[in-house]
Amino acid sequence: MIVFLILIPRKKGLTQQQFVDYYEDVHVPLVQKLMPPLVFYRRNYLQTPYSYTLTQNDPPLGFDVITEIRFEDRSSADQWFAKWMSEPVRERIIPDEMNHVDRDNIRVFEVDYHGSL
Repeated sequence: MIVFLILIPRKKGLTQQQFVDYYEDVHVPLVQKLMPPLVFYRRNYLQTPYSYTLTQNDPPLGFDVITEIRFEDRSSADQWFAKWMSEPVRERIIPDEMNHVDRDNIRVFEVDYHGSL
């Protein structure tokens, strides 16, 4: 299983609820329309104020949602990202992202996934 975590900050001026609503009601359907299906596509929205802190001076996190996407294998991931970066998809996705995310600060990480119950 190939797993990516994407840390996405919302666009300045949007409330958390506006961000969530736009992401779920506009962005997700657009991604699902333009892109091949994912094995797994989850959005984990941070709750503010945060429920727990680990130190007395936790710094701002710099993102508002952790998006997780999964692929069966490397080939599937490579094909998906190649399409994501294609001009026809970028022409639709970039203007959409400009409506709700701070594109300059999106971070994408491939992670070594280990699951347990």
